[in-house]
Amino acid sequence: MKKNSPKSIFTLFLAAIIWGIAFVAQTDAAETGIGAFTFNGTRFVLGALALIPVIIIFEREKLTKSMLKTIVFPACITGTILFIASSMQQFGIEMTGSVSKSSFITGLYMVLVPIFAFVFLKRKISWSVWLGAVVAVVGLYLLSIKQGESLEWGDALLLIATIFWASHILTVDKFIVNASPLKFSAVQMFVCGMLGIICALFFETWDWNAMAESTGAILYTGLLSSGVAYTCQLIGQKGTTPTVSTMILSTEAVFGALAGVVFNEEFLSVRMIIGCVMMFIGIILAQLEIGPKAKKTA
Repeated sequence: MKKNSPKSIFTLFLAAIIWGIAFVAQTDAAETGIGAFTFNGTRFVLGALALIPVIIIFEREKLTKSMLKTIVFPACITGTILFIASSMQQFGIEMTGSVSKSSFITGLYMVLVPIFAFVFLKRKISWSVWLGAVVAVVGLYLLSIKQGESLEWGDALLLIATIFWASHILTVDKFIVNASPLKFSAVQMFVCGMLGIICALFFETWDWNAMAESTGAILYTGLLSSGVAYTCQLIGQKGTTPTVSTMILSTEAVFGALAGVVFNEEFLSVRMIIGCVMMFIGIILAQLEIGPKAKKTA
């Protein structure tokens, strides 16, 4: 049985912190007026380039024709899904303008992954997953819907994006078995970034002032959020069980909410705080796999 080493746990928490703070960077970038396609295209291409030195250091084997089947073609599929998910997320962040709300709604993909696995892959799941889903949905209602109002467009886009985030995780899980994780990630990020740049050329106006104002956000999300955090995730998962690693990474939502309060001085009402807490509890319940139908992953 794989042991959960303190070093690996710390590394996973570091990845979650970096990803949580990334919501602040994405929100700040949206406020500059930079287009969602332009921002995502630039940062994902930068993220792919950032992985090149990591690949050279840790995976020096030469490229072969077999990698076309195990890496390039599958990564094009996951890269396309990643493009859809990240684009909808960025548009949603632009509309909501809230770091805390965006991070918690995005965190719902942790609940959707086991449910999608049950529906599409016929994998058995425990009752704690269903309970977690119900608790998370109630939390989403308290966080996103004010009394007497309906779900806002930005919230809806973030919610739809979680469907693609969950699909991305399951698709990667299918293709990554015989592939190099670092090379796979670099290719999919490059595909995602290029799709963003192409869409930006057709649907957005290139704003150099907005690009300049978004430099910090692009560098953070490109280099740290993609390059460093992904590497931390790989290192951390080697020394922890899948259940523990997923639970730790799900704290991304909490760190995102805290970052919103600290850096963006966001105000959370009591109702919204209760919603955040319920969503986080729901996410954790979905990872516990309690019950007779729980599938052992340790």
